[in-house]
Amino acid sequence: MLKSITCDIEFLETDLELTPSLIFEWIPKEKVLANLKDELLNNTKSMYDDIFAHGFKRLCPFKDINADNYKYQVLKLDDHRRIMTSIRFKGLNISNPFVEILHFNFKPNFKEDLEDLQKTILLKYEEFKPKSIRVFCSPEILTTFDVDTSCDFRFVAALISDIKSKPKPLNYEKVSLTSANDLKIYSRYLNLYDQLYRENPNLIHVISTESRENFEKVRNAGTLFNIEINGKWAGIVGVSKKSEKYLHGYEMFDIIISKSFRQKGFTDAIQRRLIDKLESDHHETIFGQINPLNTNVLKTALKIGGKDFGGWYFINLK
Repeated sequence: MLKSITCDIEFLETDLELTPSLIFEWIPKEKVLANLKDELLNNTKSMYDDIFAHGFKRLCPFKDINADNYKYQVLKLDDHRRIMTSIRFKGLNISNPFVEILHFNFKPNFKEDLEDLQKTILLKYEEFKPKSIRVFCSPEILTTFDVDTSCDFRFVAALISDIKSKPKPLNYEKVSLTSANDLKIYSRYLNLYDQLYRENPNLIHVISTESRENFEKVRNAGTLFNIEINGKWAGIVGVSKKSEKYLHGYEMFDIIISKSFRQKGFTDAIQRRLIDKLESDHHETIFGQINPLNTNVLKTALKIGGKDFGGWYFINLK
């Protein structure tokens, strides 16, 4: 049974301090704070959740490592600086462990703090032998790096009400979206990706398919759609209702278009049709984690009005 969970006020205050100023133009401060608090509380629960820890260990097993070590941890760099961390594995592959830094109780300056971060993390997670740290960084924090980093995902978001107020893009009238109720839709989805991978095998390492379980969750929520262009089936697009960091709204689940309609100027219209179908209040957003190598999706997200808020970056551990 989980203990009563309380929110670490220093982590919350720093999360608020690190929130980009544009967010407060979109969303009232009290709503931003509530979103941040929800995420912090959820992460804090994973410090004490035995079911989570044992499930994670079964998924990524290290025989001689206790399940408690899979729980989220709060580590002290010194008497003043603390971080919340979690062991993670790229692609759930135990040969690729890394440590996620989820929260700081101080505003990080990686030119000054990196050595202490590395030393503290390596000591705590020595049994896992992590190869890197992953951390979310705004463009401002990125300026404090003086080591090589690699971007895992960019974080792009837009205020839904802003997008809906903009003029309709080219080809908008040619595109329609209908609810994806066909029980065979997942097979059609996989077939589209098989087609894409045959055309460009390198994309296997850039974009991946969603599991049937996740696919069904989005379909059952009513936010998965068939794409039709000029009355012909053209692909699948969907979102999931979610909160992420300081935002609440819809996360892009996936968008995949058949070969005959790709690179013909329909993507902007598809995205806009999707946004126009979303029920939202004035402060809700649409956002996505985009692989930086997926340049077409990133370009489209920014073109329709998305803003780049930084992303998740890897730093190799020495």
